[in-house]
Amino acid sequence: MNQALESKGDASARLLELEATNRRLLEERDEALRGARELSHQLQIVSEAALHNNRRYRAVLDSQHEFISRSLPDTTLTYVNEAYCRYFGCTRDKAVGTSFLRFVNPDHREAARGHFEDLVANPRVVEYQHEVVRPDGSRAWNEWVDVPIRDESGRVVEFQSVGRDITAQREAQLAFEESSSRLEAIRAIEKAMLAAKGWREVAEIAVGRLAEMVPPGRVTVYVQDASAAEFHLAASSGNDHLKHPALPVVDVEEVIGLQLYGLLTRGQEVQVADMDAMATNSTYVQRVRSFGARSGFIIPLMARGQFFGALLFSFIEPHAFTDHHVRIARELSNTLSLAIWQARIVDQLRATNDKLRLMSRELVETEERRRRYVAAELHEEIAQMLAAAKMGLHAARSDAPIGVGEDLDHQIKLVGDTLEQVRSLSMLLRPNVLEEQGLFDAMSWLVDRQAGLESVEVDLELPDERPSLSPAAEITCYRIVQAGIAEALRAEGLSSLALLAQVSKEMLVLHVIFDGTAQRTSGELLQLQERTELLGGTMRLSRLPGGKNRITAAFVAGD
Repeated sequence: MNQALESKGDASARLLELEATNRRLLEERDEALRGARELSHQLQIVSEAALHNNRRYRAVLDSQHEFISRSLPDTTLTYVNEAYCRYFGCTRDKAVGTSFLRFVNPDHREAARGHFEDLVANPRVVEYQHEVVRPDGSRAWNEWVDVPIRDESGRVVEFQSVGRDITAQREAQLAFEESSSRLEAIRAIEKAMLAAKGWREVAEIAVGRLAEMVPPGRVTVYVQDASAAEFHLAASSGNDHLKHPALPVVDVEEVIGLQLYGLLTRGQEVQVADMDAMATNSTYVQRVRSFGARSGFIIPLMARGQFFGALLFSFIEPHAFTDHHVRIARELSNTLSLAIWQARIVDQLRATNDKLRLMSRELVETEERRRRYVAAELHEEIAQMLAAAKMGLHAARSDAPIGVGEDLDHQIKLVGDTLEQVRSLSMLLRPNVLEEQGLFDAMSWLVDRQAGLESVEVDLELPDERPSLSPAAEITCYRIVQAGIAEALRAEGLSSLALLAQVSKEMLVLHVIFDGTAQRTSGELLQLQERTELLGGTMRLSRLPGGKNRITAAFVAGD
């Protein structure tokens, strides 16, 4: 019985132990269930937060004005925002899974593909620009910032790109570059206008610059002659692209035609996009076609409302030029017209001045020939007659009766003085020393002769070097010194007189300086001043500090 009781006690103990274990397991199960429910709740919260963040991130991306996309290294799009879709006229479903290259200008696609391949090989953040095609077929420019995304091994697996439209900026930049190019060309023409030796050189520089700014062809400038019946070639950019050289002379009626000429004279431009498509078959069109040109335009050259020439552009391809090229030519033609017009006026003035210089030289030579003739007459005729009269009076004096000799002596002296004055006048009119010994020796003789008569001391400074002047300039220098000394001798209170000469390789400068109160400038000095300027020299009459007067003349050597 005791053994049965012990067995019963062991069973109760095991039962209690099992119940305790079961309760513990139930409690652990309940705890695990509570933990699972809590974990599930936390996971739900995290999932909802992640979904919310993702929606918010997408909303942020979609609200951006910039174009945002993600793409694979092979250019396949994996994400695009709403701005991207609106800009390219597509939905997200239609864009994702396709290559973004389909939106790129076909001419730029290979470059864009090469850009991505370079970023895969050399990952970095860069900015890149290319031209795209809009839904309406128009072209636009985009700027993109491409950011490579790499995996744990460093391999590029995706790109995130942010882009924006820069068409307006690009057009402004191109307009600025175009304007700068035109401004540079205008400045070059203006610079040429100042430095050019003639209007033809201005035209040559202009067509050379214009030829660099337009399609292959030829740029020519024609200028109308005085009769308005012909155009003469001023400059041509070359004959590399067309079959024949530019015509040196173009007849208005036969080649251009009165209708076309009438348009040009009214300042109207003429544009021909396709010569072969023109209905007219004028001589001008035939001639241009024979040169190999298939398109072109003409800009009239106008100055002060007057037509005087034309700027012609001929191209080897039809539709070769654009409004951009016409605008460049139009703006440059204004400066070119003014430059050629002014240069032609300068050329005319130069030609007129050359004629005046020639006439002045001829007048000087004529006057000097007359002086030489008068001097020769005085020396060879009148002086000899006076010398013969003096000899006759001397012969009569030896046989003269008493009372008549004194009168004859007076007459002999009078004739002798007159003879000396005639000889002196002959020398002043045309001194032989000027031709025989040169300008400086003639000036020395003049100072000794003319100033010595008035007992005035002259400070004479002449260099050893002798100037090389034309005969007309040399005799004019002599006359200036002669008239300057005479002007000084007429001054009231004259006490000093200086004659200075300075010689360089290119110029002779003369100074006649004297004090005292000068009388009104003589007409001879004014005539000499005009003559000097016509000969290409300068002459100035001035009053110096300290009460001195100065006559300065300068001549270029060789003139």
